[in-house]
Amino acid sequence: MTISEPVTAAIRTTDPATRIGVDLSRIVKSLMALRSRSQVPLPHAGIDYPHLPILFALSTGPSRVSDLATCIHSDISTVSRQVATLASLGLLHRVADPQDGRAQLISLTPDGARAIEGITTARAAWIRTMLADWSPQETEDLAQNLERLSASLTANLQRGFDTPDDGLP
Repeated sequence: MTISEPVTAAIRTTDPATRIGVDLSRIVKSLMALRSRSQVPLPHAGIDYPHLPILFALSTGPSRVSDLATCIHSDISTVSRQVATLASLGLLHRVADPQDGRAQLISLTPDGARAIEGITTARAAWIRTMLADWSPQETEDLAQNLERLSASLTANLQRGFDTPDDGLP
């Protein structure tokens, strides 16, 4: 088997769940390798990859730190530190929550919104290049299936779905 052959060929199974599990692990590992080898700088000198989920979550509107933590599946103290860093870079700002003056809402600044736009544009260009030999229908099918998978994963997280400890990537 060469590096370009699918790992699923080595498993030799027709079970879709097994093939999906293997391929998802392979995709995650490939994306991590691409990220570590990337020579493309992020759109702001202070942004690091762990900051991206916060920035993208705030692209839909202001949020409390506790809600951000829930949204990105992290703990409040970690998100609070990351928010402080991003605010010091001028990418986020805090305002009093009009419904509860004791709480703060975090939102993107114009620089933060531009950073998200730059990341989104660069990512879309990379994906278009990667899928250049796919038909428009294949690309659309992938987009729809990934949206559906993402929704299923989110629903399982919200329900507290337990997975077996053995065999996880």
